[in-house]
Amino acid sequence: GTKLSKNGNHLSFNLFFGQLCADKSWRVRYMVADQFDLLSDNVGAEEAKSTLVPALVTLLRDNEAEVRTAAAFKTASACRRAGVDVSKSQVLPAVKELAADTNQHVRAALATVVLEISPIIGKEVVMTDLLPLCLSMLQDEFHEVRMNVICKLEALQSVIGLESLQQSLIPAVSDLAQDKSWRVRLSILERTPLLARQLGEGFFQDRMIQLCTEWLGDSVFAVREAAVNNLVELVTVFGGAWGAESVLPAILDLLNHQNYLLRVIALQAFESLVPKLTPDAVVAALPSIVAASRNSVANCRIRATHALQAAASIQNNVDGAKARLSEMKSDADADVAYFASQALTRL
Repeated sequence: GTKLSKNGNHLSFNLFFGQLCADKSWRVRYMVADQFDLLSDNVGAEEAKSTLVPALVTLLRDNEAEVRTAAAFKTASACRRAGVDVSKSQVLPAVKELAADTNQHVRAALATVVLEISPIIGKEVVMTDLLPLCLSMLQDEFHEVRMNVICKLEALQSVIGLESLQQSLIPAVSDLAQDKSWRVRLSILERTPLLARQLGEGFFQDRMIQLCTEWLGDSVFAVREAAVNNLVELVTVFGGAWGAESVLPAILDLLNHQNYLLRVIALQAFESLVPKLTPDAVVAALPSIVAASRNSVANCRIRATHALQAAASIQNNVDGAKARLSEMKSDADADVAYFASQALTRL
């Protein structure tokens, strides 16, 4: 639509907009909050700052949870339009109240955008006001709140710096890596490579690597599978020699786990890591893979055929892996024999 006039219609717009924000129907107030960006774009920057931002702050304190939820999604946008001073004096106090809202969906909505405020209000205010709020939300009882904050951590790091992030947030992130909600654990896991790049090898090795290997033993398959991909990305970041020293031993230990599902995921992890590891590391691991290929569980032996095929791609390891695959063509289990034959065909 066309922009609203900023001269003759100023007072009439303010009156009309004020009536909408105070409308008895919560659905009307909801639409005002939901269309905040569109309205702001049409009235212009000054009108948005002087009229619409204060109105949104009012809607953040609305009696209806649906209205507060819609308004919460717009808090970062409101701060961008309001500027530093208005954001600190008007928006941020309402945000603090909203973080303790009795409705979990309101808090979850706020969590999706709250850290986007960081670059707007500056490091000092972030450290004194927003960071404690973030830490509190990372302990929220509703898993979607915790997960939504995690998804936006990079916005915070760009403002407060690496050292502050290490000191304040990493302990909380480490706790969330063992969260009771598998979706939260998965969300943390998926952001681990980004943290690795930001934190560096030394800090990551001391504080995070054990968590990354422990995720391979998670009770939820989606987390275990993501843990494999995570390790591949980490070895890509830190190098094959690091992977051989810091990751491969944990994977080989898991081959002896009493739960066959974890033995399977260990073989899958090895197969995925082969292209990233040093050839010597793959050769050294081959006896453990061969031993796993003799496991009593057919699913383990099937996965071992894939691992052996990957190992055979290493030039000086091809004969040992192929020899075991040749033996497996005569396996008592038809599926194992089939996959062994297929692996040999591909070599």
